[in-house]
Amino acid sequence: MRSADKFPSSLTDGLIGTLLSGLVFQLAGLTGCLWVSVLFLLITGGISLLLPR
Repeated sequence: MRSADKFPSSLTDGLIGTLLSGLVFQLAGLTGCLWVSVLFLLITGGISLLLPR
């Protein structure tokens, strides 16, 4: 896959991340952003434990 083919999904991921973090900040402030980050870290850690070695 060429790097130019990855650009649209990278752009979309960045846009979604920016909008989600902005929404969380507006609703719950900095503390809420940190808790959402902890939640995502726990989710990704759990998923990585389920991956085959």
